[in-house]
Amino acid sequence: MASKSRRNRVKFKFTKELLFLIIFLVVILVATIGLSVPSKSSRQLEKLNDAITDYNSENSTSYYTLDKDHHFSVIGGGISKKVNKVKSLASKDKYTYVFYGSLTNSTYLEQLYYINQACDEEKYDISKVYLFYDDYIEEAKKNGDDDTKVFKDKINAYEEKINVKVSDDSKEFDMTVTDKPTLLVFKNGELLFNTQQDESSKYNWTAYITKAFSFENVDRLNKN
Repeated sequence: MASKSRRNRVKFKFTKELLFLIIFLVVILVATIGLSVPSKSSRQLEKLNDAITDYNSENSTSYYTLDKDHHFSVIGGGISKKVNKVKSLASKDKYTYVFYGSLTNSTYLEQLYYINQACDEEKYDISKVYLFYDDYIEEAKKNGDDDTKVFKDKINAYEEKINVKVSDDSKEFDMTVTDKPTLLVFKNGELLFNTQQDESSKYNWTAYITKAFSFENVDRLNKN
């Protein structure tokens, strides 16, 4: 004889309405998780502004921080990946801007704001500037490895990838120059402008930025 509990058991029925409810809950959950995870852009902005704020606090400076609509994109990965990325960007059929330096360098931190500000100017209207950090070089100098043959051979190989073609008006990019930041301009695989070419330092950073971004402006004027 069947038990009373078995006779009274209600059979579960999976309905269309229940399916829609489950899907809805899953969508809400995914959206909530997605909104709670910072985007790559916001994480980059936070790191940049943290570096600027920390430097200001430690050195009594007042460098400007950046807003969420900044024009910077950080080139990530190890040194080999970074160099390959620069080479890839340099090959594009448009002006590409790379700002090389360190988030511990005062001039680098200070000029982030002014470079970003210039990007917004109508006469330039530049959408992106790539940030290439010199941490590989700084680490080697810190450890005393920068004078070894292995290190120098690696740097020479990396530089050869970037300096494939250099304009007569420019100078080959030297990755070991880390005491001051470097602004680079590329197009069609050619290095057109390098602030390291100004060995006399007769220009200030306002002039550097104007010179670097003027390539874009001159092209626009010629087309018109």
